[in-house]
Amino acid sequence: MNKRLLLYCLCLCILPLHAQQGTPLTRGDSLYDKIIKNLPRVSGYVDIRYAYATTASTFDIRRARVLFSGDFGHKFDYRLQVDFANSPQLLDASLRFKAKTWLNVEAGALKTLLSIENPYSPKELELMDLSPVVMKLVGYDDLAGIKASGCDIGLAVSGKLLKIKERYLLEYAVGIFNGNGINVKDNNKSKDISGRLQLYPVKNLTLSVSCYIGEMAVPQTDSKYARRDRYAFGLRYDNRYWKIRAEYIHGLTGIALTNAMVPEARPYILTRSDGAYLLLGYAFQQKIMPVGRIDFFREDIHDGQFEINYTAGCSYWIHQHVRCQLNFTCHTTAQNPNGTFAVMTMITAAF
Repeated sequence: MNKRLLLYCLCLCILPLHAQQGTPLTRGDSLYDKIIKNLPRVSGYVDIRYAYATTASTFDIRRARVLFSGDFGHKFDYRLQVDFANSPQLLDASLRFKAKTWLNVEAGALKTLLSIENPYSPKELELMDLSPVVMKLVGYDDLAGIKASGCDIGLAVSGKLLKIKERYLLEYAVGIFNGNGINVKDNNKSKDISGRLQLYPVKNLTLSVSCYIGEMAVPQTDSKYARRDRYAFGLRYDNRYWKIRAEYIHGLTGIALTNAMVPEARPYILTRSDGAYLLLGYAFQQKIMPVGRIDFFREDIHDGQFEINYTAGCSYWIHQHVRCQLNFTCHTTAQNPNGTFAVMTMITAAF
């Protein structure tokens, strides 16, 4: 009995790999073929990083992600992604109904519809880190206290419109979300609304406008709900060689501050933040890509503080599934215009 169970488990491990490799089958429409076709596709990647900064240096496993995806017929597909880098963390868990090209309905844990950069997988990004404005206003290390890799739980409707020849001119997406991050129940009765509209006026060029309108319950505050509103305007030019991306994001965040005079309640203030980035890269023979980015961020536009980062990097593909990256960043602030420096290198191995 134990031997049979072990053999069964071994087959379950081998069959997905067999299906992914596309090995031709000769059994027709047998039960074996049907099992193969319905197994989830398994993919993933591991990021191994070394970082050196002014005060410290360290090795770490930045990410270790596994993605299971598949289809139910022609109308439904699903995805489940887990990151094992620190402790198992759910990233994506969604089911999508593809009714028409102009109408798709997706539910579960998925990316919010804010920012032109948020839909990118980390292994698709040209640099190792997102710009501070995306980190702080799009739910990665958000000013509102949310750390959710730009994801949330909700329902989204999307589609493509106005097809000319082989290209669509318009793409839309709108959704409602809890607003508290990945696999976290909502802490208020209202739901957050997010939407993105993308225009493709010419081949390889994308113009994007997106927003996120939400509220969060903040305990021990004078206000019942705290605002979390975001607006983003971006553009992207991406062909076989050039990678150009720029975006401006503005945010309103309700923050509760400690008030020693009133210990049972904290005053609620609305903080206005903004930032932008410009990224430029060029691929040589699809193997080497030097990249540069300048980004700007103000956590509070009224206090006179800001940070500006200058990043230069290069990616080199040793193999189709193995990439090496080197990034050099100069971080400057209003108090320290001379800046501090950091160097990072990372190897990404995908499967």
